[in-house]
Amino acid sequence: MTEPLADAVDERFALFRQISELGDFQPGSITNSSRTCGKPGCHCAKPDDPGHGPHAQLTQKVNGKTVTQNLPSLPALRKAESEIAEFRRFQTLTGELIDINRKIC
Repeated sequence: MTEPLADAVDERFALFRQISELGDFQPGSITNSSRTCGKPGCHCAKPDDPGHGPHAQLTQKVNGKTVTQNLPSLPALRKAESEIAEFRRFQTLTGELIDINRKIC
């Protein structure tokens, strides 16, 4: 039978290893937006026209301010989706790390 403290320490090292193997990550969310351009002769100015778009955007909090940037291509969208997924994995792993450290302490 193994010792509970030794098991907890092993689990902590496994979490550190998983964290060290994470790829690029960043917080944020992806939304799609459509808009009108404001030109009176454009199709988007007509009633019931869906406007221009949808355009994918990445929204994040940076230094307490909301920052939105356009994702101009499908590869940029896929990259942002992957980075956000890795960030969520990072959050899960750090939550588990906090829990195991509480047990150890």
